[in-house]
Amino acid sequence: MSNFTNSPMVNVTFNVPHRNSPRNAEITAITLHHFASTATVDNIGGWFMQAAARASYNYGVGNRRTAMYVEERNRSWASSNAANDHRAITIGVQNSARGNPWPIADSDELHLIQLCIDICRRNPGIRQENGTRGLWYNGTSRGSLTRHNMFANTDCPGRDLGGRFQNIVRQVNAVLDAEFNQNQPVTPQPPTPPNTWTIGQIVQFAGGPHFVGSTVATPSGERRAGRAQITALAPGARNSIHLVGSLGNAGGNNSNVHGWVDANLVTSLEPVAPPQPPQPPAPPRPPVLSVGDIVTFKGGPHFGNSLSATPSGTTRSVGRARVTALANGRRNPVHLVGSQGGSGSGNSNVHGWVTLDRIDGATPPPPRVIAAGSHVRIQPGSTWFTGLGIPASIMTDTWVVLSRNGDRVVLNTNVTGTRTGIMSPIHVNRLTLI
Repeated sequence: MSNFTNSPMVNVTFNVPHRNSPRNAEITAITLHHFASTATVDNIGGWFMQAAARASYNYGVGNRRTAMYVEERNRSWASSNAANDHRAITIGVQNSARGNPWPIADSDELHLIQLCIDICRRNPGIRQENGTRGLWYNGTSRGSLTRHNMFANTDCPGRDLGGRFQNIVRQVNAVLDAEFNQNQPVTPQPPTPPNTWTIGQIVQFAGGPHFVGSTVATPSGERRAGRAQITALAPGARNSIHLVGSLGNAGGNNSNVHGWVDANLVTSLEPVAPPQPPQPPAPPRPPVLSVGDIVTFKGGPHFGNSLSATPSGTTRSVGRARVTALANGRRNPVHLVGSQGGSGSGNSNVHGWVTLDRIDGATPPPPRVIAAGSHVRIQPGSTWFTGLGIPASIMTDTWVVLSRNGDRVVLNTNVTGTRTGIMSPIHVNRLTLI
């Protein structure tokens, strides 16, 4: 049985009245929530203290701080499920911005991982699938790491935190496996980047529920673990990946899944690369440019800003110049001022932004391509991938690429973050890279 101690990581304590004291079961799980707010752990504690709140967590994490709202010996009112909350430590995490995907800070994920490690150390009932200390996440309420939306019809803990569950499990178990099995210290690593999925990709399904629709909350059954093929995607949906196990190309290792599933139950199958012959050492790279460097300008055009394609004024002369600003990744990434190139003759008359190929010794960057995260503008006269017209207000904005699959590019959010959720595909040739 658990000893019902509390975490030494706590920075602030609230004696929230909304609880059952004591809990009636051993602690065997951790259930994660998000605040659905950028409020601090202190703000959330103040709200929980109000009589009308009728809710609580055991702990809250935000801005790398930990609040305790309900002691571990007591059941919090968090998951709309008394049986779960009696056996689980519930943790809410602060959001770094409001609205889908309800992001959390990477620093708070690392803080959450440390808190989960501490909770597992003190509560031996929290176990991995193989029975050893640690967390087990399989996308169902049977695991020892669970989500609020396994017990209630809610989007909590949000897509961003939900997409980090596998990384949390890996980091926590790496530490606990070393401590309890090998007695070797392990430090949690930075978060693992999320997978990028494509239709036709063969993946590993962890086993768990599948659904008849991407937004459906009630599963149509449980399916076994195994390989499957992605046959459709619904980015941003509750169940965002459609899998068909019979197309998994693995014989008896295929899953029997045939429906929409939570992306957290899907992992990529990276192909094993064949052995490569030894490669000769790479040639030395030219030095990286820094602000303040004196360089030789080869002569040519200069520009009024780092993005402009129209030269400013006449061609500038060959000569020395000082690097006064950098805009890496832009069309004209280096700002030069020839009059600051040093004393005496030999200075260029350049005073503006230039391309790398006009600087002696600098290596031009590889060709820029449109990919996830790129900033793009839509070319005049374009239509969506489906042939539908594009509103004028969309045409005039600058957008962030959400994903690319061949020639099909999906746009979702503008660069300022003021417009989100358009989820619209367009042909890559109808975009201009910014």
